[in-house]
Amino acid sequence: MYTKKLTKKTENQKTNVIEVVINDCFGGFNISCVCAKLLVEYGVKTKEPDKTCYDPKHVDFMRRLIGADWTPELGMVMDWAASNENRSSPLLVKAVKGLGSTVASGKCAELKIVEVPSNVKWTVTEYDGLETVEEVHQTWR
Repeated sequence: MYTKKLTKKTENQKTNVIEVVINDCFGGFNISCVCAKLLVEYGVKTKEPDKTCYDPKHVDFMRRLIGADWTPELGMVMDWAASNENRSSPLLVKAVKGLGSTVASGKCAELKIVEVPSNVKWTVTEYDGLETVEEVHQTWR
């Protein structure tokens, strides 16, 4: 049986990784309002919310679903964080590390930071909301 000896990473090796935020439980990736507010403080810019986001019925529904602090602007930051290309954003990683998984995670989420070698092309895949970082490879159908 082949076993690989695990070695502690050196500081030099640490710089050759990209940190990616994923959801580590069934449910789905989302960040909390606290995390979204922190990302705004860090300077995350998103597009303006669609005017339908300001519909009182929509706002009421989202506040009951996500929390009383929800605003259409925070909703846009939440959407920004959930996109595959922003999962390795230093600002998102900093926010999740700073707040900790429990505070940074939205409802039905458990955020986790995964280290991926910087020379690997990766993507986030999911099954029922439980996410994995996978190396991109060729697929034919």
